[in-house]
Amino acid sequence: MEILSNKVPLRAIDKPIWLLAESFYHEDLFKKGCIKSVNKIEVDEPFLIECLRIPDLNLLTLTELKILKEQLDIQIEDFRIEAAQWALQCYKEGSGITHFKTKLMPLIATVQKAIDDNPILNQWANEVVNQPATTIYFGEVNPELLWKYHKTHLTINEEMLAEMLEEYAHKDKYTIPVMVFAYNTDSLKLQTESIIDIENRAAVFAVKKNIKID
Repeated sequence: MEILSNKVPLRAIDKPIWLLAESFYHEDLFKKGCIKSVNKIEVDEPFLIECLRIPDLNLLTLTELKILKEQLDIQIEDFRIEAAQWALQCYKEGSGITHFKTKLMPLIATVQKAIDDNPILNQWANEVVNQPATTIYFGEVNPELLWKYHKTHLTINEEMLAEMLEEYAHKDKYTIPVMVFAYNTDSLKLQTESIIDIENRAAVFAVKKNIKID
């Protein structure tokens, strides 16, 4: 649980950007929703900003996924560097808002162009394929939201959560940088169903899409 509370291993401290399913944006965690506009971002308020749209990667083979990663890693290197710096400021400075606005967001268009122009992804960009899309939201939340989400998944129990919250109350505050993936939807909606039910249904849907019928 050390990485959840930003303690150890040392190599991971101040670096992780958490990749989360859209079930994370749930009414049990986000009581008042969150900020979704860059211009309205405020300190101490959770925000999730729509940044990128990509085709459904379940359509790709493992080989294609490997090649895609290699290609994009080179093309979006500047973005990756600034994202790492953004994460560092979230953990070390208590917030990465300034870096997010001035350094990360200006590079989003370049990343989207690399995605749109990629030949592996372009093979699905035609009228024959009804292409579902994934929307990626970048944002910051307080650690309590992430910890409660993991409690729902039984990664941590009630006692551990209480201990983490108590310890955090006596330390400098920081934010958690996140990437939330919303599948085949126009906008991120505040979820009301059970988090586990939502994710189980998504998992079953993904499996069904990949069953080949000869």
